[in-house]
Amino acid sequence: MPMKLYGFEGSPPTRMVKLCLDYLDVPFEYVYTHPVHGHTRTPEFIKLNPAHSVPVLLHDDLVLTESRAILLYLAENFGHKKRGFWPSNEAKRAKIRSRLHFDAGILYNAITDIFIPILTGQTKSIDEEKIEKLKEALDLTADILKNDKSKELTPTDLAFMASYSTFLQMNLQEIGPYKTIDEWFERCKLKIPHYFTACGSGAEEFGAFFHQRKSE
Repeated sequence: MPMKLYGFEGSPPTRMVKLCLDYLDVPFEYVYTHPVHGHTRTPEFIKLNPAHSVPVLLHDDLVLTESRAILLYLAENFGHKKRGFWPSNEAKRAKIRSRLHFDAGILYNAITDIFIPILTGQTKSIDEEKIEKLKEALDLTADILKNDKSKELTPTDLAFMASYSTFLQMNLQEIGPYKTIDEWFERCKLKIPHYFTACGSGAEEFGAFFHQRKSE
């Protein structure tokens, strides 16, 4: 049986996993699951993930939550399908894990600090402190990518792509441009067989909702 992925396109963590499945050409069944519509509160879903969050990956009897943990599982089990995606060298694997933590704790965290209060109706403005935090995160990301000479995609690239595509859709005029990240992003998109389906359309969906909430 193919894997099942529970999520919704506007979710950056869901898009991250979809990018990985698409890049590694792993068959899966997509189960549209939106928290706002109550899909994560059903008894069936709560059995899978009591935390009510997406994505969730179901592979035979294994249930995995947390997007970056799912990414590593896919890398370890299917990474051999793409050269360089999951290196045999343990030091290189350690660097990938480190950068996934960077994405979760610094880059994506700085992005969510801005959009979550707006999406939940807590505010329509963005604090200067949060803008500066995101600028710093993007500067660090640019430094990472500038010094990375690898020509092959790794799980790090997919995590960064999901985060950066979200940032771009927020259209924050106070920040950027980031030429190094933009050039890396365009190169990566060309390597994903179905980028728009896996990530691009969902990023646009997120952006439309973000600007709607911000202007209400």
